[in-house]
Amino acid sequence: MNRFKILGMLLAGWIIGGAGLPAAAAESPFAIRGTLPWHNFLSGPTAWNFEDYQTYLDWMAKRKLNFIGFHCYTGGSERYVNYVEPWIEVRYRRVLPLAQLDTSLTARWGYWPMSTREFVFRSGRLFKREAFGAECAVRARDNEDHYRRARELMRNVIDYAHQKDIQVCLGFEFGVYPPEFYSVIPPEAMLYATYLPDPTHPANIELLGKYIEAILTAYPRIDYIWFWLQEMQNPLETRGFPPRFQKYYDTHKDRFSYLTDERQVFNGVWSLAYVQKAYELLRRKAPHVRMAISGWGGGNQLPPLLKGLHEALPSDIIFSCLNPSQGWDPQVEFMGKMENREVWVIPWLEGDIRLWHPQPRVSVLAEHIALARRQGIEGVIGIHWRTEDIQANLDALGLFTTSVPEIDGVRLLSREEKIDITSAFYAAWCEAKYGPAAAGKIAPILTRFDVDQVLAPRRGGVESPEYFPYHPSWGRMTPEIREDVTRFQKTVESVLPKAEDKTQRSNLEYLNETLRGILALEQVGIHLEPACQLKEAWLAGIIPEAEWAPSSQKALDAWNQAPFADLFEAFSRRVRTRGDLGVLSSMNQKLWGLAQELRAFWEANPKP
Repeated sequence: MNRFKILGMLLAGWIIGGAGLPAAAAESPFAIRGTLPWHNFLSGPTAWNFEDYQTYLDWMAKRKLNFIGFHCYTGGSERYVNYVEPWIEVRYRRVLPLAQLDTSLTARWGYWPMSTREFVFRSGRLFKREAFGAECAVRARDNEDHYRRARELMRNVIDYAHQKDIQVCLGFEFGVYPPEFYSVIPPEAMLYATYLPDPTHPANIELLGKYIEAILTAYPRIDYIWFWLQEMQNPLETRGFPPRFQKYYDTHKDRFSYLTDERQVFNGVWSLAYVQKAYELLRRKAPHVRMAISGWGGGNQLPPLLKGLHEALPSDIIFSCLNPSQGWDPQVEFMGKMENREVWVIPWLEGDIRLWHPQPRVSVLAEHIALARRQGIEGVIGIHWRTEDIQANLDALGLFTTSVPEIDGVRLLSREEKIDITSAFYAAWCEAKYGPAAAGKIAPILTRFDVDQVLAPRRGGVESPEYFPYHPSWGRMTPEIREDVTRFQKTVESVLPKAEDKTQRSNLEYLNETLRGILALEQVGIHLEPACQLKEAWLAGIIPEAEWAPSSQKALDAWNQAPFADLFEAFSRRVRTRGDLGVLSSMNQKLWGLAQELRAFWEANPKP
């Protein structure tokens, strides 16, 4: 690898001025270069309005990105049961499922429903309405209006994307229904698991067609429809299937004979049945719309099925897959072995296991994108929620999908190569973002945090898994990580007074408040944990009543010492985008909600 060539590409592709971001080259080895902003959390596009999409698509166009994808939840199991997003409107037997985009007043994904007027430490003053969320959700009058407003927003997004020469893909998880449909679908249409439809039953074929038709009707200018294998592994029972599916299963199970896990064999055959039927229906209804399939990258999810599906399905179906382990690991090797098929890899610009924390991943993206080039992959699409917190990752995606770091052979980058690429990136990025003087001190720290993944959970780092309710364990650091973050924050604070450019000073202030905030978050968790443990012990009956008073007093003292104000004021001062507001909203709804719940528990039980 010519390291000087890499550094030259990075630095020559830079522009200073305007937003102070890197400019991508015109040429790219990837036909598809884009993003997958994921709808579900308030820190992501769930809370975006049209002007937020416009800003985002303008950024994409400047970086020569030409694809944006959207995933739509339509129910499921576990915490997804009632999670239906209104991008796709399907009626079945006169039933229109309840659907809406979440706001601060809804109760999904571990959120306490809460009015912004209840937000603490003056953080509520940053919100214009009583409910925080997208205008299409906040202003909707009823269920049908939720669908109408959401679809109108998405149509406008598609139209604007096309104006910027950006293709649009929208999809859903096949074989996943809203809860209302299970009461009107024929019982024999289901396999033995409660939430598992039989893909060969006429009712399920009819519903699959309705979902495809709903997308085509609502979005006649759509470029691709994405069919996702659901995240949860399907259950398998040993007794026989209904005759029609049993025949299909017996005919096709040998395509997955390379798998030793019978559950995975079932998943392969079940998925094949759905994808084959979807292909047939889409070709019949809209042959001009391309079809893609996708899924999660875990070892028991889509990757084991790729070989069998590739050999069985028509070659014009695009294959894509999220990179494994929330993107810490590269795309599976088989993604580069599907001849005569267009393939997209989906690296993670951030993982939803720490959406209250920074996630520098420039080195990871460089590695995965360089590998994709050597594998001959046609498309690279980055999944994410936030924008401001991960701006370096977004810019790296735009840069590396054009000026791709070259490596010899299909292999991963060495540590030295990662350091070369990442340090060159941050040196130029920080100079544009923070100014030359500050960049000299901040870029080396960001490079080390990135290459060594100092904050990553798999390295013993922090967690803030947005898909669960808040727990005091969120944000905990080892002493070494805490010292690293503290030194980083002090470094940023020391260069702040020297910043003369207004924009660069604002960027430094944002970084400073982010670091101050995550240090306060850890301390809040430490001080809330005694109260949380005490409540659980009392409810479980493992603490004698005589010990309640002294234990309760200790927990109350710790609660009173929690730096709530420091936490909420730091995250309030750094608000720039809808995503930042979403993080602040979720902290109120989750963390402050739990804190208040613990206080209420004391008031309802024996007093010290």
